[in-house]
Amino acid sequence: MCILFGIVRINSYRWGVMMARKLNVYQPQWMLYPRVTEILGVVSKGKGFEYWLKSHGMTTKDVLLLKPEWTKEESIKWLLDNDKANADDISKEACDIGSEIHKYIDTWHITGIFKFISTGSVENDKIIQRSVENYIKWFLGSGAKIAEVIDPLTGVSIKGSELRVYSDKLGYRGTLDRLITLDGKLIVDDLKNAKRIYPTHVLQTEMYRIALEEMYGIQVEGLRIVRIDKSTGEIEIKKYKPSPDRAKVIKSVITVYNWNKVTKDQAIDTEVIK
Repeated sequence: MCILFGIVRINSYRWGVMMARKLNVYQPQWMLYPRVTEILGVVSKGKGFEYWLKSHGMTTKDVLLLKPEWTKEESIKWLLDNDKANADDISKEACDIGSEIHKYIDTWHITGIFKFISTGSVENDKIIQRSVENYIKWFLGSGAKIAEVIDPLTGVSIKGSELRVYSDKLGYRGTLDRLITLDGKLIVDDLKNAKRIYPTHVLQTEMYRIALEEMYGIQVEGLRIVRIDKSTGEIEIKKYKPSPDRAKVIKSVITVYNWNKVTKDQAIDTEVIK
């Protein structure tokens, strides 16, 4: 009886692991590491960008005081997406347009359904609907398909949409928008709502690629960034090949991030040489 109960418990555990993996939620290591966007927050976007922030009367620190749950990268994204940034705008903003666009697109990829619910803002509704509808029309005509990966632990097939990934070797985690197949190749596909495509966006997709290959033993042959312009709804596409040089940059950025984390709350002793 005890043996039978033990077998049932083991099989139940395995079934639970398989179901959780299929739903892409059973990844305990995923919570141990900092997010990709948090790590890339140490990368400066240049003096011109810093000047732009100051000229609009806000810094990322101002945003984080009001939105402490955001990462530095998320606060930068908000500032870029709101030309008339100020403290009142943040507190009054009822809808993060970029997040809403992502949400609808992710849901459409999973269910094939786009059912819009008003945000209460006519202007925001217009931007969100136009962006999502343009994206759906474009994706359907692009020839791309959502890929699937096979979990090496359970053998379960996982759909490559909003896929959680992590790298034990480099120590980071993230959620990539999509893993697609296009012309017979596996490609990391990332969606952006920024004013333009930044170098950190390319590093971000490269980090997803590295984690994917480490986790699933697959070979990703390309990176693609899809930017939806919120003002016009137009779509900009940029494609990149995986790059060993980019991977070296990522390791350096992680080193800087780790150093910054260790020294953040510590005074650095300096010695004056006479």
